Amino acid sequence: MLVPDEPFAAFEPATGPRPAATPPHLLAAAVRLRTRLTAVNVGAAGGVIALSWIVQDGLATRVAGPLTLGMALIALYVLTLVSSAIWFDRACARHLDPSAGDTAAEGEER
Repeated sequence: MLVPDEPFAAFEPATGPRPAATPPHLLAAAVRLRTRLTAVNVGAAGGVIALSWIVQDGLATRVAGPLTLGMALIALYVLTLVSSAIWFDRACARHLDPSAGDTAAEGEER
C-alpha cells in the first residue's frame, strides 16, 4: 500500500520567489520595542519578587474582603503583562506595519 506524498509536501523546497530581506531600520525598531517590553515585564516581575521577599508574611494580609496582598500583587502583575502585550501589538501596528507594507510595495515595483 502506497502512502500519498501530500502530507510531506511541507518538507519539499519552495519553488516560489523568496521574500526580500528585512530592512535594517525595521529590525532596529523591532529590537527597540522588544527591549522596552522586556524591561517593563522584568521590572514588574522583579517588583513582585522584591515585595514578596520584603513583606514575606505580610502577603497574607487581607486588603479587601477575601483579597490578600499577595493576590493583589499577582493580579497587578498579570494586568501589567496583558497591558504590555496590548501596547506591543499597537506599537508594532503603528510603527512597523506601515513601514513593512511600504518596503513590500517597493519590492513589488522592482
